[in-house]
Amino acid sequence: MSSNTGMERAYELTVSRRVSGADVEGYPRIYRLTGEFGTFSAIRKEEVATMGLTHYEKRLKAFVQYVENAEVGVKVNTDEAYRKNLTACPI
Repeated sequence: MSSNTGMERAYELTVSRRVSGADVEGYPRIYRLTGEFGTFSAIRKEEVATMGLTHYEKRLKAFVQYVENAEVGVKVNTDEAYRKNLTACPI
């Protein structure tokens, strides 16, 4: 039996900074929801896929705060962080 729900969960965010059309040194930077941040320990992608929705949303909220604190001026949009995708997550 499949554990897929048809809902895809984001686990990675790339932050780019450009000046006059050129990448700023040290960018782009990749942040992963699976990594260690704040009070959260590192986990596998499979754990992100199978954790309860409440736990995912709690981790995602803390992740957004972590990235926004690390990247001054960046506002993370999570509108597509949890979305229906029957191709990637067939029921």
